[in-house]
Amino acid sequence: MTSLARQIEQRDPFRNPLNLMLLTKCKLTLIYISSKFILLSEWLSLYIINRKQNSPIGDQVIQMKDIRRQMKGKEGNRVRVTKEFVFDMGHALIGYDGPCKDIHGHTYHLSVTIIGIPLEQPGAAKDGMVVDFGLIKEVVHDKIISQFDHALVLNQSLPDEFKNSLGAVTGKLVYLPVQPSCENLLLHFKNLVEPVFKEKGWELFSMKLYETPTSFAEWCVSDN
Repeated sequence: MTSLARQIEQRDPFRNPLNLMLLTKCKLTLIYISSKFILLSEWLSLYIINRKQNSPIGDQVIQMKDIRRQMKGKEGNRVRVTKEFVFDMGHALIGYDGPCKDIHGHTYHLSVTIIGIPLEQPGAAKDGMVVDFGLIKEVVHDKIISQFDHALVLNQSLPDEFKNSLGAVTGKLVYLPVQPSCENLLLHFKNLVEPVFKEKGWELFSMKLYETPTSFAEWCVSDN
């Protein structure tokens, strides 16, 4: 070894391969000891729980694994699932300063998004699902599509004589307490289905209503 090399090693001992190997071994040993300490702490916690509840220690281990899996899901395994619907509906915007003040219709596209953790229950019918798409369809059809598909939706502030005239030519009339704009329709639809979703344990994440292929309104829970 040259005198220059010795000087470099004296200034920076970690340039020596032997020193680097020893340092790496120390780090690995510390990591191993730390992991064992964590496991020991968990087993001690389970032992204390077992003594208090007088239940088998194996059951407590299973519970701990379930808690870990749930926490992992909450941190990174939440999935959004979306069901889309298409229906035709007429409306008019009373007092609007454009052609939409007259009765006209649209082919609406409605998207409903649920967020959650996929079920981890091997052998179960719904294993791997946040929610069955068919179940979302049942709720939306019952609360929205069956009432609004091929209906005429108007503001209930219309004069009674006008309502009577419309009733004579069409039987599917829906009157809302607000202007049936795309935005208000979306909020109305959201208020129809969200309570049912909550009863079933589903978390509504967003809804989107297209009035035309290039125009839509969107509601998202993160905005509220």
